[in-house]
Amino acid sequence: MYLDTSVLGALYIPEALSPTAAAAVRAATAAISALTEIEFASVVARRLRERTISAADGALVLRTFDAHLADRRYRRLPVVADTLVEAGRLLRSGAAPLSTLDALHLAIAVLNRETLCTADRQLARAATRFGAKVHLIRARN
Repeated sequence: MYLDTSVLGALYIPEALSPTAAAAVRAATAAISALTEIEFASVVARRLRERTISAADGALVLRTFDAHLADRRYRRLPVVADTLVEAGRLLRSGAAPLSTLDALHLAIAVLNRETLCTADRQLARAATRFGAKVHLIRARN
């Protein structure tokens, strides 16, 4: 199961989605990509700028994530030239609204025959339109 950044972020920074994200990851072998890693760093940086997490918490989040990478908690899926070609194909088709980054996440999942795990409803709808397997997670009430 390929985790996009909406799910990965919820695993490390507590939010309403965190318990559901953790349950989804426990139920399957989780995969990420370099794109997910970069976006995750951006999420942490944004949260620090917005002061919704402290500098100490931000550093702890990044250290924990780095330790999980070193421990191979996640499979790392490649981002290669074919990924860019597939993302371009998805965008050019006009079949569903996608941002560039979402098209890249979807291309990574599709090319690696992974279920896309996301909390982004628009991305989930687009993935479904393209015939991709999707696991949409939502916060528990």
